[in-house]
Amino acid sequence: MKKVLHYTVLLLIMLITTTEVNAKTHGYNEYYSNRIANAGDYLWIASNRGLIKYEKPTGKCSLISNTDIGLKQNTIILSLSSDKNGNLWIGTEDDEAYMYDGNTTTHYSSISFNVYDWYYIAYNYAFAFDTENNPWAGGFAFYADFKGEKKHKIPSHFVDGGGGNYAVMDMAFDSKDNLWIAIDYGLNIHLLCHKKGEADSGTIILGGAGDNFAATSLSIDRNDNIWFVFTDGIHYYNQQTNSDTHYNFKSYPDIPDALYTACDIDADGNVWFVASQYLLKYDGNKFTSYNCPGFDQARSVLCDGPVVWIYTNNDDVLKFENSTFTRSSIENGLMGITNTEYHGCDFTVTSVGNGDIIISGGTKIEMVNIYNISGTLVSSVKCAGENSVTVIDAAIKNNGIYLIRIQHQKGETVIKYNMDKTGW
Repeated sequence: MKKVLHYTVLLLIMLITTTEVNAKTHGYNEYYSNRIANAGDYLWIASNRGLIKYEKPTGKCSLISNTDIGLKQNTIILSLSSDKNGNLWIGTEDDEAYMYDGNTTTHYSSISFNVYDWYYIAYNYAFAFDTENNPWAGGFAFYADFKGEKKHKIPSHFVDGGGGNYAVMDMAFDSKDNLWIAIDYGLNIHLLCHKKGEADSGTIILGGAGDNFAATSLSIDRNDNIWFVFTDGIHYYNQQTNSDTHYNFKSYPDIPDALYTACDIDADGNVWFVASQYLLKYDGNKFTSYNCPGFDQARSVLCDGPVVWIYTNNDDVLKFENSTFTRSSIENGLMGITNTEYHGCDFTVTSVGNGDIIISGGTKIEMVNIYNISGTLVSSVKCAGENSVTVIDAAIKNNGIYLIRIQHQKGETVIKYNMDKTGW
């Protein structure tokens, strides 16, 4: 994630639920972090199911088909970012970059550059926008200036020689339009700076020969200092003193011992970090950690006014506001189930064959709705206050995951069932 300010995205999209693309097992590094983009009342999320439009007030989700926004059907999305004009930039595993303005999509590829060589922008984990809103993209072994139609090699003899494991994991411009780049497993490079107007590759700022570490996310504070998370902890680079401060649990007891994967900065200047099971805040004086039940495998963080959004690799979205977490499941959101908690009585579901089921419980049932994985209502039964009800609908004979939403006298209960060849 990038600078202190985030810009509202006003996008018009088609709410079509079709192709599901699994990004969980793809990518050069599984800890890629730019998977949330702000869109006003919505979030765009590069989820494990594909591109998701997430409704902030309700948690309702729509799965967007690649082809409906101009991408190839099997394109793997690795990163999302919104520019100052509200355009959505989409980074991919091996199909380079796209820009979607809400109506049309533009494909940015090496072929569109004036000088084409065999290198292309693979593993596009990050975008950055300068003060004039010109886009840059980071990839494997290269980063690219789209306006200038030029690619820049990561400055290392390993890359020049055609080898080496290098990828740009994150990037951001400071107030002077210098581009700062976080490098993954560079062996001898971790932080790179490309000065404004620099013609060739940038300058190595931090790195050590033989270091087997990865920088996965980078943010720049209001004083142009660089914060980035690393597989060995958190780093803070002061441009004025050219000094690097390393924060980890060994030297700072307020920091949990964890693998930190992403960072962002809010409008008040607080720096936020996510680890596998923690949200961490630095207010300029101290670190404070937060967690909650179900907080696991965090990958991305986005500051949005007073709210901090977190995306986890389990396809959960956590909203942190006023020191309180609210957790939503993308799976539930796709099924039209928008509540984060369900209270009521326990119910049992019994299969009686041919897709027929009996739902029974200790209180009177008023309504039963059944949804498939796409959020489509496949069966709805209004009940007369019985303690059990038989739901008969051929639509639920298909294999897959369904949600049974039961409204009863004491509230509402949701049960998830996996329909396989043997029935419920």
